[in-house]
Amino acid sequence: MKERCFTAMFLVLLIAGLFTAGCVTKAGDRLTSTNFAYPNSNVTPLGKVEASTPSKFSVFVPRTMSRQNVIDLRDAALSQAPGADLLINVRTDTSVTMFPYPIPMYWTKSTIKGTAAKMEVGEQELQENLGKMKY
Repeated sequence: MKERCFTAMFLVLLIAGLFTAGCVTKAGDRLTSTNFAYPNSNVTPLGKVEASTPSKFSVFVPRTMSRQNVIDLRDAALSQAPGADLLINVRTDTSVTMFPYPIPMYWTKSTIKGTAAKMEVGEQELQENLGKMKY
């Protein structure tokens, strides 16, 4: 009876240890904008937006974001603000959750946050402002 109790307690502790062995790694970046803002343009903020990818599962090696995934994520954020052309004050975050037992398993999720903005090209009077500058 004591051996069965010891074996059951050992299995419970082993399983509990396995489930608490996972970890989360986060990485991010800040960008001024997602697209090039033309020098002679008015950029008007439209509001805060955020978009995320669903968690993606992989085994042995965590998934990475392809160029198309990043473009789709940016477009999903821009679609939340009608008329938006670019994102400004952008923050991108990626979190990778790893569970190492019995084989390495990963869940990857990416998020983009920022301010959606509308860009109107060619509306500023640059010649007037050039005369007011002192060097």
